[in-house]
Amino acid sequence: MSIGRVAIAALAAAVAAVIGNFIIATIFKSISDIPAEFEPLNFGRFALFTIVGVIGAAIVYWILGKLGGDPVKRFYIIALIVLVLSFIPDFGLLSSDFMPGATMAGVMALMLMHVVTAVACIILFPRLAPPA
Repeated sequence: MSIGRVAIAALAAAVAAVIGNFIIATIFKSISDIPAEFEPLNFGRFALFTIVGVIGAAIVYWILGKLGGDPVKRFYIIALIVLVLSFIPDFGLLSSDFMPGATMAGVMALMLMHVVTAVACIILFPRLAPPA
């Protein structure tokens, strides 16, 4: 698996995830009472974190491809573990004053955005950068 193909897959996953997350943020902001100060649902904030997450996933996927074996299966497992772990800080937002404006709806939107990003990576990486 070439780094170029992984980079293309990462670009596609980032675009898909940012678009999906924009839709989620827009819908949740329009149907619930999420305060404007809840920054994780502001476009610049979630776009940056989405791209950073996709880059991290791309690095893991590329390393797994270099290690041989069944990199796609291992990537699925790691991606699912990281997804579940990513929910821990989200739940923490509800019980702390760390992030002003955190509501149940806002945190649910954030968690759904994590799922969208993970699914974009899980689907697009193996399709656009299959193991050699």
